[in-house]
Amino acid sequence: MKAHHLTSLIIVAILTGCSSTTTVEDEQHIIPKGKYTMKEIYERQGSLSKKQDRSVLSVTKRPASDGEMSSDIYQINQIANEPQFRMLDNPTLYLYFPAKISKDGMPIPAWMTQIKMYNENQYALPGEVAISSGAQQ
Repeated sequence: MKAHHLTSLIIVAILTGCSSTTTVEDEQHIIPKGKYTMKEIYERQGSLSKKQDRSVLSVTKRPASDGEMSSDIYQINQIANEPQFRMLDNPTLYLYFPAKISKDGMPIPAWMTQIKMYNENQYALPGEVAISSGAQQ
Protein backbone atom coordinates (compact mmCIF):
# COMPACT_ATOMS: atom_id res chain seq x y z
CA MET A 1 0.00 0.00 0.00
CA LYS A 2 2.79 2.44 0.91
CA ALA A 3 4.70 1.56 -2.25
CA HIS A 4 1.60 2.36 -4.31
CA HIS A 5 1.27 5.83 -2.68
CA LEU A 6 4.98 6.51 -3.16
CA THR A 7 4.81 5.53 -6.82
CA SER A 8 1.76 7.70 -7.46
CA LEU A 9 3.40 10.63 -5.66
CA ILE A 10 6.51 10.34 -7.85
CA ILE A 11 4.40 10.17 -11.03
CA VAL A 12 2.41 13.26 -10.00
CA ALA A 13 5.64 15.17 -9.22
CA ILE A 14 7.14 14.27 -12.61
CA LEU A 15 3.98 15.26 -14.50
CA THR A 16 3.77 18.56 -12.63
CA GLY A 17 7.40 19.35 -13.45
CA CYS A 18 6.96 18.53 -17.11
CA SER A 19 3.79 20.59 -17.48
CA SER A 20 5.35 23.80 -16.12
CA THR A 21 8.07 24.22 -18.75
CA THR A 22 8.15 27.54 -20.57
CA THR A 23 8.80 28.16 -24.21
CA VAL A 24 10.80 30.89 -25.91
CA GLU A 25 7.58 32.69 -26.85
CA ASP A 26 6.55 32.83 -23.16
CA GLU A 27 9.92 34.33 -22.19
CA GLN A 28 9.65 37.02 -24.87
CA HIS A 29 6.17 37.85 -23.65
CA ILE A 30 7.42 38.32 -20.07
CA ILE A 31 10.55 40.30 -21.07
CA PRO A 32 9.90 42.07 -24.37
CA LYS A 33 12.82 42.57 -26.72
CA GLY A 34 13.89 46.19 -27.12
CA LYS A 35 14.70 48.15 -30.27
CA TYR A 36 18.40 48.63 -29.53
CA THR A 37 21.22 46.33 -28.57
CA MET A 38 23.46 47.12 -25.60
CA LYS A 39 26.25 48.17 -27.94
CA GLU A 40 23.99 50.68 -29.70
CA ILE A 41 22.81 52.12 -26.38
CA TYR A 42 26.40 52.46 -25.16
CA GLU A 43 27.59 54.16 -28.35
CA ARG A 44 24.61 56.50 -28.39
CA GLN A 45 25.17 57.51 -24.77
CA GLY A 46 28.84 58.19 -25.49
CA SER A 47 28.02 60.57 -28.35
CA LEU A 48 25.47 62.42 -26.22
CA SER A 49 27.86 62.87 -23.31
CA LYS A 50 30.46 64.52 -25.57
CA LYS A 51 27.90 67.12 -26.63
CA GLN A 52 26.76 67.66 -23.04
CA ASP A 53 30.33 68.10 -21.79
CA ARG A 54 30.84 71.11 -24.05
CA SER A 55 27.66 72.80 -22.82
CA VAL A 56 28.58 72.19 -19.18
CA LEU A 57 32.03 73.67 -19.68
CA SER A 58 30.60 76.84 -21.17
CA VAL A 59 28.51 77.37 -18.05
CA THR A 60 31.30 76.67 -15.57
CA LYS A 61 33.84 78.93 -17.33
CA ARG A 62 31.81 82.08 -16.84
CA PRO A 63 33.33 84.82 -14.67
CA ALA A 64 32.19 85.09 -11.05
CA SER A 65 29.61 87.76 -10.30
CA ASP A 66 30.18 90.59 -7.79
CA GLY A 67 27.92 88.88 -5.27
CA GLU A 68 29.91 85.67 -5.55
CA MET A 69 33.21 87.50 -5.19
CA SER A 70 32.15 89.42 -2.08
CA SER A 71 30.56 86.48 -0.23
CA ASP A 72 32.53 84.65 2.46
CA ILE A 73 32.53 80.94 1.67
CA TYR A 74 33.07 80.05 5.33
CA GLN A 75 29.97 81.97 6.37
CA ILE A 76 27.90 80.42 3.59
CA ASN A 77 28.85 76.90 4.66
CA GLN A 78 28.67 77.81 8.37
CA ILE A 79 32.18 76.58 9.05
CA ALA A 80 33.29 77.56 12.53
CA ASN A 81 36.74 78.93 13.26
CA GLU A 82 37.31 76.36 16.01
CA PRO A 83 37.95 72.76 15.04
CA GLN A 84 35.06 70.33 15.14
CA PHE A 85 37.25 67.25 15.54
CA ARG A 86 39.62 67.85 18.43
CA MET A 87 42.82 65.81 18.43
CA LEU A 88 43.01 63.67 21.55
CA ASP A 89 46.13 63.78 23.66
CA ASN A 90 48.94 61.55 22.49
CA PRO A 91 51.65 62.14 25.08
CA THR A 92 55.31 62.04 24.19
CA LEU A 93 57.32 59.64 26.31
CA TYR A 94 60.98 60.42 26.89
CA LEU A 95 63.39 57.57 27.57
CA TYR A 96 66.72 58.44 29.12
CA PHE A 97 69.62 56.00 29.02
CA PRO A 98 72.39 57.05 31.44
CA ALA A 99 76.06 56.85 30.64
CA LYS A 100 77.79 53.59 31.52
CA ILE A 101 80.88 51.55 31.00
CA SER A 102 80.68 48.51 28.71
CA LYS A 103 82.08 45.09 29.63
CA ASP A 104 85.17 45.94 27.58
CA GLY A 105 85.74 49.08 29.66
CA MET A 106 84.64 51.47 26.91
CA PRO A 107 82.41 54.40 27.92
CA ILE A 108 78.93 54.48 26.44
CA PRO A 109 77.51 58.02 26.37
CA ALA A 110 74.12 58.88 27.77
CA TRP A 111 71.34 59.40 25.30
CA MET A 112 67.65 60.13 25.23
CA THR A 113 64.87 59.29 22.79
CA GLN A 114 61.24 60.20 22.53
CA ILE A 115 58.28 58.15 21.37
CA LYS A 116 54.58 58.77 21.15
CA MET A 117 52.34 56.68 23.38
CA TYR A 118 50.03 55.73 20.49
CA ASN A 119 51.02 54.90 16.92
CA GLU A 120 48.45 57.26 15.39
CA ASN A 121 46.79 60.47 16.50
CA GLN A 122 43.13 59.96 17.39
CA TYR A 123 40.37 62.53 16.97
CA ALA A 124 37.24 62.94 19.08
CA LEU A 125 33.81 63.26 17.53
CA PRO A 126 32.06 66.63 17.84
CA GLY A 127 30.63 66.99 21.34
CA GLU A 128 32.66 64.08 22.71
CA VAL A 129 35.28 66.33 24.33
CA ALA A 130 34.83 69.93 25.47
CA ILE A 131 37.10 71.96 23.21
CA SER A 132 37.72 74.79 25.70
CA SER A 133 38.84 72.74 28.69
CA GLY A 134 39.79 69.43 27.12
CA ALA A 135 37.80 67.52 29.74
CA GLN A 136 35.28 64.89 28.83
CA GLN A 137 31.63 65.85 29.00
